[in-house]
Amino acid sequence: MALSVMIYHYTSWQEINLGYHFGNLLLKLGIYAVPCFYVLSGISLAFVYSNKEVNMSFVKDFSKKRFFRIAPLFYIATTLTIVVNLLNNYIGGNVLLPSIKVILLNYTFLFSWLTPYYYIATGAWSIGNELVFYSLFPIMILLLHKGKKYLNVFFGVSIALTIVFSIFKLDRSIELANQWNLYINPLNQLYFFVGGVIIGGYSKFHKGINKKYLTTFIISLSMIFIFLPIGGSNQIFMVTGFEKLIISICVFGLCASVAYWRNTGESQVNKGLKYFGDISYSLYLFHPIVYTIITMVFSRIDILNNAAIILTACVVITLMVSSISYYVIENPISKLARKNKFELKKAT
Repeated sequence: MALSVMIYHYTSWQEINLGYHFGNLLLKLGIYAVPCFYVLSGISLAFVYSNKEVNMSFVKDFSKKRFFRIAPLFYIATTLTIVVNLLNNYIGGNVLLPSIKVILLNYTFLFSWLTPYYYIATGAWSIGNELVFYSLFPIMILLLHKGKKYLNVFFGVSIALTIVFSIFKLDRSIELANQWNLYINPLNQLYFFVGGVIIGGYSKFHKGINKKYLTTFIISLSMIFIFLPIGGSNQIFMVTGFEKLIISICVFGLCASVAYWRNTGESQVNKGLKYFGDISYSLYLFHPIVYTIITMVFSRIDILNNAAIILTACVVITLMVSSISYYVIENPISKLARKNKFELKKAT
């Protein structure tokens, strides 16, 4: 999903025509890769926390882990975006710089609840949404402990909220880009995360599903997602109306199929997927920054100012930067957070 966002952005920013079918697929992934993040996040957190007692210790431990997982890279990406934009303006560009208010809202994470569209780093709006979902997650686990029906009601409320946005707030006659601030509202996206929590929480109630059925299900939903017609290049048709319903069902179905898959072996394919999963957060946040820097540099060197060269350089350098970020920053910080927890328990 992170790779698809990167490819979608790089090809669209370079105005590369990939043909109708592949271009249509990338348009869908450009929108629905992020909701897949939300569903998978809800599933994985439910796997880990659904059996834990919800109390102040739970909230503190969960908050600390989420902060150390999200904040370091978010701060780095935000700072780099500001620095690169300043440099861009200095060398003759014309980039709108954030105000002090916007900067403070980003570094305190308050933008996520107060003004979701006041994000600085490209794509950081989704991180703000994720933080809102994290703040509601302990409530979801409490509801799950009370009984599945309570979490189902919460899911129903989240669906009602996105229906309000789809029918009454988002206008299908206006391009999505002109309604972006409405679309990215966390209340419009919440149902994906809650649905993921339900999938993850319910996984303990089943004893495994036949992989032949899951394979058929995955192929069928993938075909629907790929070939479902949309209204040209206007993405508003993907996030409203009948199209939104069908694509959302595909997203939930595909993520659930992966969640309910059992006995996955250590194949080379899975090792490769794990690698891209490990670097996905870095790749998602840093690929726009890499693109801005590469295009700034290459635009001054005629021989390199070519769409194919720029695209290749951006992909290679983004993968390198993301790998370094994961192994040098993300992984060590996560290990440190776990170590601190162990020492605290030991001292207690």
